[in-house]
Amino acid sequence: MFPCATTDDGTYRSTIEALAHALRTEVTARPDAVRAALLPALTANPAPLRYHAALELRALAQAGHPPNATERLRIEQLLHDPAAAPALSPLLTELLRLATPPAAPAPAMR
Repeated sequence: MFPCATTDDGTYRSTIEALAHALRTEVTARPDAVRAALLPALTANPAPLRYHAALELRALAQAGHPPNATERLRIEQLLHDPAAAPALSPLLTELLRLATPPAAPAPAMR
C-alpha cells in the first residue's frame, strides 16, 4: 500500500477492481486484460500508482506480452504530452521499445 490522499481512494479502487476482474479472465486473454486495467493508471493523479503501473506494463512486455498497436499509440501520446509525469518517460520509452516488433531479417544473398 502507498500513502495517498482520501481523494485518490476512488482511483486506487477502480484500478484494483479492474485488475481483479482482469485476473479472473481466461488465461490466454489475461495479459491483454491486465494491460487494459493498468493503462488508465498511467494518467492517474497519484504518482506511485502511475509509476507502478508503468513498471507492471514493462514487466508484461518483457514477459512477451507487449502493448498492441492501439496501446502503443496511447503510450506514444503520453510520451509527447507536456502534462505527463516526466518520471514515467524512461519506462514508457522502454515499453515502446519492447513493443516494437523486430525488424524482418534481410533476404539471404545468393
